[in-house]
Amino acid sequence: MLSGSLLNSNATLNHFHEMGSLEIFRGEEIVVQIRLKDRQSGNRYIPAVGAVITIGFNTSKGKLSVVATANADDRSMVSLTLQEADTELILSGDLKITVVEGTVTKKGQITDGIQMVTEC
Repeated sequence: MLSGSLLNSNATLNHFHEMGSLEIFRGEEIVVQIRLKDRQSGNRYIPAVGAVITIGFNTSKGKLSVVATANADDRSMVSLTLQEADTELILSGDLKITVVEGTVTKKGQITDGIQMVTEC
């Protein structure tokens, strides 16, 4: 089973920090960076070349799945962009991770990874 850590939005191969959760303002376009991990060992998880990685979010209209792109230098680091229309609908909570490597599918989650912020 997989897990992951949210990274700062400008993370690079050797310069990043892990975050407990990601605060998102409604209507904001945002880049989400994640380091994939093996849940049992805690080590980074490097998916196979060509793996399809999707990150799922709960929204007010059901589920939203976004394809993530692996970093060319370290495939355990993946990123995706949430558009303004996406963040209007996303709810606070878990992120669901799905990695498809050929015929093998691995799943995991980041618990309480998203915190939606209401502007004052």
